[in-house]
Amino acid sequence: MTDTQAVLQDMREELETDSNSLRKISADFCEEMKISAAGRKSSLQMLPSFLDLPDGFETGRFLALDFGGTNVRAMLVELGNRSSAVLKQRSAPLRDPDGKYDYTAKDSSAEELFDFLARLVSSVAEGELVYYLGHTFSFPCHQTSLSQTKLIRWTKEIATPGVEGQGVGELLQAAFHRLHSRIVQTVILNDTVGTLLAASYADPSVEIGSICGTGHNTCFRDKGNNGVQPMIRNLESGNFSKVSMSVYDRQLDAASEKPGEQRLEKMVGGQYLGEIVRMMAMNAAAAGALSAGGADDLIQPYCLTTADLAFFMYPALFDRPKKGPHLSVQDEKIVAVLANLVCRRSARLAAATYVGILKYLDFNLTGVHTIGVDGSLYTKLPGYAAQLQEAVKEILPERSGTVRIVAARDGSGIGAAIAAAIATRQKYFDS
Repeated sequence: MTDTQAVLQDMREELETDSNSLRKISADFCEEMKISAAGRKSSLQMLPSFLDLPDGFETGRFLALDFGGTNVRAMLVELGNRSSAVLKQRSAPLRDPDGKYDYTAKDSSAEELFDFLARLVSSVAEGELVYYLGHTFSFPCHQTSLSQTKLIRWTKEIATPGVEGQGVGELLQAAFHRLHSRIVQTVILNDTVGTLLAASYADPSVEIGSICGTGHNTCFRDKGNNGVQPMIRNLESGNFSKVSMSVYDRQLDAASEKPGEQRLEKMVGGQYLGEIVRMMAMNAAAAGALSAGGADDLIQPYCLTTADLAFFMYPALFDRPKKGPHLSVQDEKIVAVLANLVCRRSARLAAATYVGILKYLDFNLTGVHTIGVDGSLYTKLPGYAAQLQEAVKEILPERSGTVRIVAARDGSGIGAAIAAAIATRQKYFDS
C-alpha cells in the first residue's frame, strides 16, 4: 500500500458508517423522539406545525415565500385538485455578491432583513388584490399557532440581530404595512413541513418529509391520540446529537458560529460537506498525499461547494466550473475520493434517521411507508438518492420493500402555497 493509499484508508476508517452503526443511530433517534414526546430533554423536538396533510381539494392562487438559507425566493402559485403551477417567481441573495449589502451579518438589522423579504414578495403579486401568503421559514422556531412563531436560534451561519426570540410573523407583517401592501401572511411553516405537504398533495401515502440540501431536517405526521389532533411535527433533526463525530467534524464544529449545536446537520447538510472535504484534503497535504499547490488552492475555509464536489466525483457530467479550486489531475482524483466518502456518509446518516422515525410510527413495519425528500443534495448530487434508498435496505434487509423514498416537488414553495390554502379555507389563521 502506498503512502497516499494509507492516508486515504485512515480517512475512510475515520468516517466509516457500517450497518451496525446505522442501526444504532436509528435506535437512538427513535428513543430521542420518545423522550421528546414525553416532554423530557432531548436533542430532538416535536414542534407543532398546526397543519395536517392536505385533502387534495386545495385550490386558488397563493403567494409563497421560501426563506431557508442565504438565497430567498418568492412565488405566485396556482393550485387545483392535486396539481400546481408556478405563475411567477423571483429570487434574490441575502448577501450581495458585490458586497453592497449583507442582511445575514451581525451589523444588519431585523427591519432591514424583513423589508427586503417584503419587497421580494410584493414583486410577484399581481394588481391590488388581497393575497394570502404561506411563509416557509426553515429555522428552529417555537410555534404557537399557524401564523405565530418565534425564532429560537439562527442556523446556517446567519447572525442577523433582533430576530431570535421575536415573532417572525409580526416582523414580516410589519414590513408589509410599511410597504402599504395588502398581502396577508396566513401561515408560517418549516421547509420540511412544506416538503411533506407538497409530496402528500401529489401522493397521499407520504407521511414523512425531509430536506437534504444546504441544511438537513425531517418532519412526520403524528397520528395523534388521547384527544390530540393529528398534526405534522417538525423534529429539528439537524440537532440530533447521538451520533459519533470524526476528528474533522469536531474541527468544523469548533470553528462554526455555534459550536455544539446542529451536530447531525453539520455532518449531513450541503452547507458543510465541502468544508469537511477541504479539511480532510489539507490533512492529506500535510501527510504528503496531496500536492503543496493543491493545499494552497484549498487553504480558504468553505472554498469548496457541493457543486465542486459533484464535479470532482463525476467530471464527465459537468463542464469545468468557472469558479472554485483548479487542482491538478492527481489532486482532483484524491479530492474525489474524499468527496465520495463524505457525501456517501451524509446519505447514510440521513437514511438511518428515517428508519428511526419509521420505528417510532410503526415499530414492526407492518405497513407500507413513503418518505418525500427535497433539497439540492437529493435532487442534484449524482448518486445521493440511490445511496439513501440503499442505506435503508441495508438497515432493514427484510422490510426494505415496505419503504419508498420519493422526490417532493418544490416543497419549500409549492408546500407553502398549499399551507396557505389550508389555512384560508379552514380559517385557522389569526385575523
